[in-house]
Amino acid sequence: MKIAIVASECQIEYGAMGAVGFLYQSAKDSLRWHRLSPKRWIGLLMSVGRYVAMRDEDWKKSGKIKGDSQIAAALKAAFGDGKNGG
Repeated sequence: MKIAIVASECQIEYGAMGAVGFLYQSAKDSLRWHRLSPKRWIGLLMSVGRYVAMRDEDWKKSGKIKGDSQIAAALKAAFGDGKNGG
C-alpha cells in the first residue's frame, strides 16, 4: 500500500505520443521522502508508472490484472478507477 502512496506523488513523464510513465528523478525522490530504498523499489515504482500512463485500449489488451486483486484494489484506491473522472 505504501508504494501506491509513493506512486500518487510522482510526476508523469510525457513523450512524443503522450504520457509514458513516471519521471525517474521524481520517483527516486518520492521513495526517499518515504524512507524507502530507491535501489530496491525503483523498478517496481517505474512499472506502476507505465501502467498508470497506459491508454485504456492497451490496458484492456494487456490482460495483466484480472478482477479485483489486491494490487488492482491498491491502484484503484490511489488513482481511481477511471470512471466519472477519477
